[in-house]
Amino acid sequence: MDFSNFGYLVLALMILGAVILAHEVGHFFMGRKMGITIREFAIGFGPKLIKWERRGTKFSIRAFPIGGFVAYAGEDASDERPDAFNNRPVWRRFMAIFAGPAMNFLLAFVLLLGFILYVGVQVPTSLVIESVTAGSPASQAGLSPGDVIAEIGGKPLEFASSANPLAERLALMSPGEVIGLGVQREGERLSIEVTPQPNENGDLRIGVGIQLRFEARRLSAGAVVPYTLAYMGGVVKEMLSFLRDLVFRGEGAGDVMGIVGTTDTIIHVAREGMHYIIQLVVLLSMNLGLMNLLPLPALDGGRLVLLMVEAVRRKPNNRNLEAMVHGIGLIALLVLIGIVTYQDILRLIVRG
Repeated sequence: MDFSNFGYLVLALMILGAVILAHEVGHFFMGRKMGITIREFAIGFGPKLIKWERRGTKFSIRAFPIGGFVAYAGEDASDERPDAFNNRPVWRRFMAIFAGPAMNFLLAFVLLLGFILYVGVQVPTSLVIESVTAGSPASQAGLSPGDVIAEIGGKPLEFASSANPLAERLALMSPGEVIGLGVQREGERLSIEVTPQPNENGDLRIGVGIQLRFEARRLSAGAVVPYTLAYMGGVVKEMLSFLRDLVFRGEGAGDVMGIVGTTDTIIHVAREGMHYIIQLVVLLSMNLGLMNLLPLPALDGGRLVLLMVEAVRRKPNNRNLEAMVHGIGLIALLVLIGIVTYQDILRLIVRG
């Protein structure tokens, strides 16, 4: 793509806005489906450029096209109308709130599924030894070029996307530990034990002395949906691991990005081509959906937790207390956004 710097900036803002807008569209349509009055649906933020009203809902297109918002009637204030948010059954309110993050995951699934169907995916099926270094642990154990590794530590190979299961297993080993490999050689099944030797940095992953190649097959049409779901599950697992390390160990704080940093990342990725843009949109949409499900005040997850409390108690929560909790949460969220944005700007200045 041949964009000017301004063009890439506009594209980045459109991508970011589309991901956020998908979230709000989920709230809007599910809210309507659940019989909740929607006071306003806005595309963008800031001053209104265009506005109209339909079926009691005010629609507007605003100056800054980054996302949007949905305002339910009676969401954080008292409202006697039966179709106000807090007067609807708990399960209907739950569905309306949950629909926002769900739409982000649905968007990611549809984009990823279409991407996989379009480009095709080669999934690894086996590890073949390409060469063996003379005098290495592999050579001493009797491994030969052409051997197919079928088992590691007594367990059949399981490929996680494009990961190398042997390297993953070696990374968990201690110096002097023996690993058992089940290999196929000219139709014969052999069991060979190897003791990897660490390099000067203590890394065992390259201490066997073999070069490997992957044998792969094209993903069949019937396997595309399970593969897509498994891939998304792996991404969610990595995101949760990052959050766990961030909260309990303080690791990765420097990698957290706000709107400025995310926009900058989109600009750089967009220069690489459409394939990279689609993959980034998938990650952004999943990230937004997951972050909103965190059980924190002012986020969808916090509202869902309070709805579950109300369902268990079988009586309404204190609306004023709920509003105060979400108000405090919103202030804290805005402060956090300000800190992260400041960090984003510092990164750009340092990078020059």
